[in-house]
Amino acid sequence: MLIVRMSRWSQAVASLLPPQQEVMGWVHSCYARIINVRTPGGRLLTLQEEGMLQAPLGLALATDVEALGTHLPVGALVVQDITTARSYPAALRLRCADALVWDGQVPAQPGQPPSGLARIAHGLAAWLCLHAPTRGLTPLLLAMEHGPMGLSASNAAAYATLAPLCAKRQTFAVPTLLTLVKALVGLGEGLTPSGDDFLVGLLAVLHVTGFLPCSVASPVHEQFCQCVRLGTSQLSGEFLRCAFEGHFAEPLVMLVRALCAPATDAWPAHAATLATVGHSSGVDAMVGIALGCRLLA
Repeated sequence: MLIVRMSRWSQAVASLLPPQQEVMGWVHSCYARIINVRTPGGRLLTLQEEGMLQAPLGLALATDVEALGTHLPVGALVVQDITTARSYPAALRLRCADALVWDGQVPAQPGQPPSGLARIAHGLAAWLCLHAPTRGLTPLLLAMEHGPMGLSASNAAAYATLAPLCAKRQTFAVPTLLTLVKALVGLGEGLTPSGDDFLVGLLAVLHVTGFLPCSVASPVHEQFCQCVRLGTSQLSGEFLRCAFEGHFAEPLVMLVRALCAPATDAWPAHAATLATVGHSSGVDAMVGIALGCRLLA
């Protein structure tokens, strides 16, 4: 049995796990620097080392997570280290009582003028084309201006959906969102496919602009979650579900906050940090932010 102190977790996790809840969940999967834990309610928590929270349901542990993962087989029980859980045959006990809580929501700023959204779209697109021109979905940005020549299969599929929407310049509406979700969810390879990462960035824009103050019980939420369940992996689906509910990984939130801050040039540093996330996950999320701002502008 291992006992580990948790130093920090997201507000989204804290709301899922009240202090008196003994069972946190069971090990779902382990990778180099993260351990995913499935809660009794079916959500996926991400245990990581100290630093920026890389998942919306992230928990930072004061230990070497890669080494910890070698001791935790899939299915191993994880509990909170509280008195009422002492009798559980747990492989891992987490001390959560003194953990700092981080708010992973983006700032809601309804009434953003089209000129402001266009400025964000242009600036972020230019940064991506300069610093990550061939990574992930970045080629989409040039294709929107010059046509879909030489695109990869994933980029071509995304272009076929996005180009008509950008060309029409119509008001963004719920059917538009659902069209994008159905077309892009699960598009690409990896733990979080490019289409999913794009949608996370788009959803961040929708929250900032006030388009998505949706109730989680709304019919739109139900349709969204059904598309996600049928279209992608459980891990990537958790990022999307959290994004719809307004919770994001820390590098993305820091970028969006900087982009929305008046008269600041701090956002490129946050863009550079987000670009290091995953093989192209951070880049694809930024493409979603840039094209999301363009669609709403």
